[in-house]
Amino acid sequence: MGAVGGMLGLGGGAGGTSFAGPAASPVTPEQLAGAQTGVQNSMQGQQNLLTALQGQGGLQNQSNVYGQLQGVANGQGPNPAQAMLNQATGANVANQAALMAGQRGAGANVGMMARQAGQQGAGIQQQAAGQGATMQAQQSLGALGQMGGMANQQAGQQIGQTNAINQAQQAQQNTLMNAQVSSQNSANAANAAMANQRMGQQTGAIGGLLNAAGPALSNFGSWIGSGISGLGAAGSAVGAGAGTAMAGGTEVAPALMLAAQGGQVPSGPRSLLGQRLACGGGVPAMVSPGEKYLSPQAVEQVKQGANPMEVGETIPGKPKVGGAKNSYSNDTVPKTLEEGGIVVPRKETKSANPDKKSAEFVQKVLAKRKVGKK
Repeated sequence: MGAVGGMLGLGGGAGGTSFAGPAASPVTPEQLAGAQTGVQNSMQGQQNLLTALQGQGGLQNQSNVYGQLQGVANGQGPNPAQAMLNQATGANVANQAALMAGQRGAGANVGMMARQAGQQGAGIQQQAAGQGATMQAQQSLGALGQMGGMANQQAGQQIGQTNAINQAQQAQQNTLMNAQVSSQNSANAANAAMANQRMGQQTGAIGGLLNAAGPALSNFGSWIGSGISGLGAAGSAVGAGAGTAMAGGTEVAPALMLAAQGGQVPSGPRSLLGQRLACGGGVPAMVSPGEKYLSPQAVEQVKQGANPMEVGETIPGKPKVGGAKNSYSNDTVPKTLEEGGIVVPRKETKSANPDKKSAEFVQKVLAKRKVGKK
């Protein structure tokens, strides 16, 4: 039945094809929200890391080292050579004076000896001072270079770590979103293909049914035109004032207008299709809330003196037009009626004396039924 219902457009789902809408994505909104939260948390973590690295002075250390190197280049930085040279010069002067004083009284040329000794000592000390100053300068510059490298490393760690975590979180989010889009597109494409195929089957099946139902519908129209006994102009089985229509020159009443005016339930459909729809002789009609429906059995009880208001079935619901009035606007309750039954309208059931008025109405209908049989 599912395949047939889908072909006829009665299978539910997308366009009545029995196919559901797009399948649910394997990526849930909760997962996407979690990925988004992860991105935000990672960015906050990177901000915390940035704050910590700034506390260590990563970029500031780099700036400080650059400034110190600039000072060295301008001769304003550490210069141990100058200090050692000054110290060595003072020592040379002192040594020379001591050497000269120690040679006094000697038989040799004291002045020449003192001069040579002083020059030799000064050269040695001055050479040692120059070497020491060079080593110290090299050591200072080496330390500055290491400081610069460390500062660059700290800044690089900060930047690299931030980019790495952000890229990882963004990759995760992109993966989830791509999976969702891919799954949705696949489901939509598959369902669209199946729905198009089934809708094509629907068109062919419905067309075939309409072609096959042509003769039956023609018989049904004939039944509407002439097969409803008890409906029509005043004097028929329905109450006075029933609405009528013209069909082939014959004055008939629409089938579903029975309830508003009340009256005898007509004989069942004559066509094969009508009999099928009426389920073995039942007459489909629209009745009004507050009306009384007398089945054929209840009609027989009324003939024996029963009260129609007691043996009849009350139509439930709330009418659009209240009071003891017959109105087609109140015909909102679908009901299948039995042949030979009688519908007592609201004009009688809601009158000041419903028991009397209903009984009189039934008697009138029964009297007209007898006249119709002669």
